Amino acid sequence: MQSQKFTIGLLLALAVLITVGFFARDLIGPSQGSVKKELMELGFFQFDKPRSLKPIMLKDLNGNELAVAQGSEQWQLVNFGYMFCPDICPINLRLMSELKQDWDKTESGEKFDITHITFDPERDTPDRLTKYLDYINPDYVAFTGELENIRKVAQQLSTVFIHEKPDEYGNYFITHSDSIAILNPKGEYVGLFKGPYDKEKIIKALEIILNSTAS
Repeated sequence: MQSQKFTIGLLLALAVLITVGFFARDLIGPSQGSVKKELMELGFFQFDKPRSLKPIMLKDLNGNELAVAQGSEQWQLVNFGYMFCPDICPINLRLMSELKQDWDKTESGEKFDITHITFDPERDTPDRLTKYLDYINPDYVAFTGELENIRKVAQQLSTVFIHEKPDEYGNYFITHSDSIAILNPKGEYVGLFKGPYDKEKIIKALEIILNSTAS
């Protein structure tokens, strides 16, 4: 069992290194300005230029097929997780719900949606996921879909996950990285926060990101 966990952990670590390496040129390029440095201190890694996403089809909780970038006409904070996650996933969902509530009380002219994508479409059925998210925050935008398509979207948004081997009862965990991606109103990938998160720092970063780009 320990050997299996070590192998999964090693694979995940390698995947994260590959992902970070792929984006390193954009995240920490030599032309960083003071704004980018300030954002990095707040835990946000901003790309030099927003990245267009390939239109990979997922399904919203009403069964409509659309790409994540089509899910909102305003800023999006995109989170991944699954309902059977024992710790970090529900913590992150609650944190982002509190974050949005605090943000909506401010006088900022810019708003954002919180988008949740499940790692576990087999168990996180639309009905279950709707009830689960309604309990946390009914304003969440959520997606499920084919597992392979979810994996492709996750890779585009610098997230990796591995389904562990089921136990004798068919139960399984999903090992995954922890990040929150930000998409602008055009559906472009702007950058990401890496966990663990500090709500106050995220709010400060969002004030810079959203308000500095407001037209």
